[in-house]
Amino acid sequence: MVAALFYPPQSSAMGRLSLSLRLRYALAIMSDNTSRPPQKSEEIVKMMQLRGATMVAYANFEYFLARLLYEASRLASYKNLDLSFSENADRRVLRLKSVLATDGPLSQYSADLSPSIDAVLEAAEFRNFAAHGVMIHSIEDGTSMISSLMYKMFKGGNLAEGKMRFTMDEYLHHTQMLTASVKQFVSIVRRIWADQGYSKLGSDQL
Repeated sequence: MVAALFYPPQSSAMGRLSLSLRLRYALAIMSDNTSRPPQKSEEIVKMMQLRGATMVAYANFEYFLARLLYEASRLASYKNLDLSFSENADRRVLRLKSVLATDGPLSQYSADLSPSIDAVLEAAEFRNFAAHGVMIHSIEDGTSMISSLMYKMFKGGNLAEGKMRFTMDEYLHHTQMLTASVKQFVSIVRRIWADQGYSKLGSDQL
């Protein structure tokens, strides 16, 4: 059994389905190409949940990178650094590390914050495939498998299909590792906010 994640066209029948079934139908179409909603598959639901958890964890990381840079940009110690906003997480990391390497209020956190950032970045490729790739679930010799496919530009300007492949347990492990790394990063951010008295963040954000 194979299931690929994509969005099907709308139909009048879709409107009569419950929200839960509509979501499942939108995200999991069985390989037999029938138009009927697939039967409940706990493995597919689990894959969807892990994909969501991966993206949520990394989004928290990206948000707090930007927030740290925003706070740093307001301080005289860092006025000579380029702290302009970037939607690219890698650029945010480079700019934040330049802040941590500069004598100022945040440099004291470099020994803790830099390794925590690097730990999250180890999962950057895993997150990219979760966020942008097509995910395919299959059962092979009784083992639940996840494949993620996306086109990437490789060295030399070569466009080719990239692929990551995991057992369900391996995917769960990677998601848990990323989540733990982000939690560690956020715990240090929480300490910085308490120490420096920056503008209050809501408890739902931390």
